[in-house]
Amino acid sequence: MERKKIGIGYEDYKRMIDDGCYYVDKTLLVRDILKQGGMVTLFTRPRRFGKTLALSMLRTFFEAEVGPDGNAVDNSRYFAGMRVMGCGEEVLSKMGRHPVIKLSLKSARQPDFRTAMLRLRDQIVSEFLRHEYLCGSKRLSATEIQTLKDLMLPEREVKVRSEEDLMREMGRYATSLQILSSALAKHHGQMHQHLRRRRVVLPRLPPLAPLRRAGLRAALEPRGGGRSARHRTGTPSPP
Repeated sequence: MERKKIGIGYEDYKRMIDDGCYYVDKTLLVRDILKQGGMVTLFTRPRRFGKTLALSMLRTFFEAEVGPDGNAVDNSRYFAGMRVMGCGEEVLSKMGRHPVIKLSLKSARQPDFRTAMLRLRDQIVSEFLRHEYLCGSKRLSATEIQTLKDLMLPEREVKVRSEEDLMREMGRYATSLQILSSALAKHHGQMHQHLRRRRVVLPRLPPLAPLRRAGLRAALEPRGGGRSARHRTGTPSPP
């Protein structure tokens, strides 16, 4: 029997399977989520408990993935021999049927609020580019396609210097995920009555703590050349 590798540091489910690593089969999570129902599922686990890998697995199962050539990607091979394959047609019929938006806030762990927001913007732009096939959709209007293209072209970071520049750039992306979600739903024919049955899935990790920390640091930054509020008041540094 061929000995597999121990996948230390892996967060991508498909790469873990492709590289022949040991994987503790948690694919029944798909069944549990579908059985539980609800519009939102919250994973309350400590750090390093495999939340990112679990979300990557869920994305691989549910996503109606489209390749660079515009054709659908079949991810069923990544679940060959997994326990979810024995859950029956009610569960397996959901495989590869939903558009997915993935957003991680890890990149927002930055020393200041400006950098954190720009890194978060970059994450959003990356997700728009991953769904670039929407720009060729016949189900979207010319205006909708142009809006998507505009959001794929963020302002260069060197031009976002002042607080006004930052607020303007943040305003551009304030509703970007809603725009992308609506475009995906429309392209995949899931608007109105179909939206309930086959809605867009949005995995997000981790919570907003990085942005809160960055914002707190910004609030404690010294202004006008004086000592910082932390030094003046004895407020402890954010973790």
